[in-house]
Amino acid sequence: MKEIDWVMSKRIADIVDARVGECVTNVLRAFLDHPDILPKDAVFVEGLYVLGGQEGLHAWIETTDSIIDPTIVNETKGILSERIQHHKVHSRDKNEILELYGDEPREPGNGLQMKLTWDDPRIDEIIREINKDLYKRG
Repeated sequence: MKEIDWVMSKRIADIVDARVGECVTNVLRAFLDHPDILPKDAVFVEGLYVLGGQEGLHAWIETTDSIIDPTIVNETKGILSERIQHHKVHSRDKNEILELYGDEPREPGNGLQMKLTWDDPRIDEIIREINKDLYKRG
């Protein structure tokens, strides 16, 4: 699993005014409004996160080497003491981002819905893998 680049996550969170609960909007602002701050190999990712045993749909930025998460970096310190896992379902290139979200309002306060849903069979597959790994350790 890739590690979170906390320094870059915080830098981007500050630039895009990232808000908790607005992961899609936060990542879109980075890609569409501030592309110059992103590493050249950055991609928009939709997937699943696991934090404290709870799963949630989530969007973040991923590079070849790391995860940049401008949303989670703004969570409370108690939450950040937990180990968060990111499980990529798919990534979107700039053309796909523009096609899907280009006309959507993306200022802070607009929590856009991601296109990935709980109905996607890949989500069930990831959850089965997570649970299988937990039982192996337990």
